[in-house]
Amino acid sequence: YDVDQTLRILHETIVWGSAGPVVKDNKWHFGALVRSGSTTSLYLDGGATAVSTSSGGTVQGTENFIGAGRYSNATVGYFNGPIDDVRIYNYALSAQEVSNLYNAAKTSYVNATVRRTGLVLDLNFGNNDGTSAPTVWDTSGYNRHATSTSGATSPTCGQKFCDFDGGDLMTASSTSVFNSSNISIAVKFYPTAAPGATAQYLFSTT
Repeated sequence: YDVDQTLRILHETIVWGSAGPVVKDNKWHFGALVRSGSTTSLYLDGGATAVSTSSGGTVQGTENFIGAGRYSNATVGYFNGPIDDVRIYNYALSAQEVSNLYNAAKTSYVNATVRRTGLVLDLNFGNNDGTSAPTVWDTSGYNRHATSTSGATSPTCGQKFCDFDGGDLMTASSTSVFNSSNISIAVKFYPTAAPGATAQYLFSTT
């Protein structure tokens, strides 16, 4: 979530595109990144808004960061606002599948119907243990649960989502998830404060 209040993909220090309209309407939004070979597509609210190509290679990482970014061993860009339904698929979703995910997520914060095939991380943030340092359960079957991070404050999690206040961070294992040139990541988010001089990260991997 960049300083101009658009959604972007950032690969290390390289911006791969903007997801069209400014997001500052005090509403839930749906973002998805789809990597297919050397093509990366960014979606906002079900529609593709940016497509970038690269020389190929794989998306790699062993840990997912939710609510902030991670670069050069430093945590950067804490997000302000609720986050829900972080999902990773081990293949490139089609445009129709992305649209289906968006439409399923529009009507409810909890238990939206989603495609299960290829789902390797499924974090419904309402599915948490209710503690002050919460754990959000991964229901993909791989048990990559999101946990509060040492040295960071924890989001406030209720029955529908977790609210990140600009200093909160959670992590979940991504071992054996990202070593592929085909991957899809989806997330619901609700920005409550505009970024300052630094972009706010919904999700990152390292």
